[in-house]
Amino acid sequence: MVLDRAEGVWVYDVEGRRYLDCLAAYSAVNQGHCHPRILRTLHEQAAKVTLTRVLFATSSCLCS
Repeated sequence: MVLDRAEGVWVYDVEGRRYLDCLAAYSAVNQGHCHPRILRTLHEQAAKVTLTRVLFATSSCLCS
């Protein structure tokens, strides 16, 4: 199986067939694929700083 995309609990292969992703909760995708709030936050952060070393903090990580 060659996956092409995913959304929520569904994954799609390159031929457009849809499968229920029963392994999503196994690891780090228990919120589903391409969750809108996570994508929005990811895009907002990527527009500011994409990658830093663990040596540095970013303003979004600072606690009051």
